[in-house]
Amino acid sequence: EYIQRYDLGWVGSSYGCPFDCVFCSQRAITGVRVSYSKNAKVINQIRTLVERYNVKHIWFADDNLSIKKKRILSLCDDIVAAGLHENVSFDAQTRADGVNEEILTAMKRANFRTISFGIEVASERLMTMINKSETVEECAEAVRMAKAAGLQVAGTFIFGWPTETDEDRRACFDLALELDMD
Repeated sequence: EYIQRYDLGWVGSSYGCPFDCVFCSQRAITGVRVSYSKNAKVINQIRTLVERYNVKHIWFADDNLSIKKKRILSLCDDIVAAGLHENVSFDAQTRADGVNEEILTAMKRANFRTISFGIEVASERLMTMINKSETVEECAEAVRMAKAAGLQVAGTFIFGWPTETDEDRRACFDLALELDMD
């Protein structure tokens, strides 16, 4: 029997986000409700991708992987307990205010390679306007902590906001360079 082999897979262990950022289309789908898959189901999905399809890297397609700190810690523990961290690496996206050193260390131990933060803007004025409910400094600190934990860091920025100035756009570029994101 021929089995197609892929080197990248994705897993959705949750969907939704409890935040109310003005730009997010997810709110139209789930509101601010979040639904989670049980860790055992996620581990089985990862195992299937690794064992049946020889996947070496998995992207967690969750809107915000670390909303529940206890859950992300237990998921990382379960990945390690299953030995999956030895055969596959992971990427994920989350909010800056959803991580701390303990979570980032657990993610590194579970073989997460890259974490992506939705930084969006580098102006506190715009951060308030888009209802992000976190600060530019919280985003910068999360990037620094992730890099210190040995993770690669990606960040997303959105340009073209009403009232955005050239100075605001330049601040985004400067922040990305200052944080030396990957």
